[in-house]
Amino acid sequence: MAAKDINKKLDEIFSSCKKSDILTFEDLAKEFERQPTLVQSRKILKLSQKHKTKVVSSSEYAKYLFEKEKKRIALARKYAMEDNEEEFDFLKEKELLEWSRSDSPVRMYLREMGKIPLLTKEEEVYLSREIEAGEDIILDAICSVPYLIDYILNYKEPLLNRERRVKELFKSFEDEKEEEVEESEDNDVSTEDNEKPAKPVKKVDKRVKQVVDSFKALEKAKKDWLKAHDELEKLLDMETNEEKIMHENMKVAFKKQLLKLALIDLGPTSKLINELVKAMETALKSDDGFEKELKRLEYKLPLFNETLKVNHQNILENILEMDKEDITDSVPETTMVSTYVEIKKLFETREASKDSFDLDPEKLAEILGQIRRGKAKSEKAKTRMAKSNLRLVVSIAKRYT
Repeated sequence: MAAKDINKKLDEIFSSCKKSDILTFEDLAKEFERQPTLVQSRKILKLSQKHKTKVVSSSEYAKYLFEKEKKRIALARKYAMEDNEEEFDFLKEKELLEWSRSDSPVRMYLREMGKIPLLTKEEEVYLSREIEAGEDIILDAICSVPYLIDYILNYKEPLLNRERRVKELFKSFEDEKEEEVEESEDNDVSTEDNEKPAKPVKKVDKRVKQVVDSFKALEKAKKDWLKAHDELEKLLDMETNEEKIMHENMKVAFKKQLLKLALIDLGPTSKLINELVKAMETALKSDDGFEKELKRLEYKLPLFNETLKVNHQNILENILEMDKEDITDSVPETTMVSTYVEIKKLFETREASKDSFDLDPEKLAEILGQIRRGKAKSEKAKTRMAKSNLRLVVSIAKRYT
């Protein structure tokens, strides 16, 4: 996109904002194919001042929405309590009870299902976009926590080893058979006696190359974002010039956008996103949450005699210092290795959470709020779609019964 087109798009974005609206650096960074220049950052600052629109990070915006929602819920609760003070109409309640009474649980279920409206084409598109938007918010939050990116990078070796469970976490890597590719070079020189022998056929696994390249791109994007983020932190400590601060913020947002695109290129599934969020929340909740998750994983292990239990305790005591090869050497069955790798990740996440994942506690709270907002947005849309789809199934089934 040319600079002229970008400026036009920025004008449209700010013009569409109402007074006191809030935009995020991340949303603005999506409009740029290249890193924003100082001139473009200066224009963004002028537009924000002209339209009285505040520009903040996505985590700060999530905090703002959380506070806004908190006030709305408190107000709704207040009105609900006032409504409950109305007199109880016994006859009305009795009539409702008689109407809803049924000897058949199936009829009761069908009656409840009948209240759910079917989706129109437009509603299906809207809900699909809401699910994508919710997951995009979560991915944006994940990209704000370097530890979670490292958590994903640790899946590289299991993916290369074609471990079955890990393949369920990434959509981009399909199993491909090794294809034989014959490399040939133009050779116009002919010999008098015999032609040159054909070059040996090389086997190239496209899937392996795709995995290596994708994870390499993610690691590079993470390093670039961290470098830009550190430069911003240093600048904020000694600089007060609004234009320079805006430029550095846009630079960080752009690098973060590249990081998110590299993550999306891996094709993370909803299962992986939920696993990352669960790992983070479990570590931060309390020791009870950690113990429950540990018990769940231990249940998968065949600890049916005292020798195995003692060996298990020894592994847990040293698991943070052990790599996959050490774990393989320490367990009696290879089927136990993947479970112990999960347990190791659980311990690592708990250790990282003690230092707030190397983030400022207030910043971490903002990111968690952003994750909860994304989860709520996508879960609400998924629930609505699931209920309507179930209603459709029931309505079709009733025709044949």
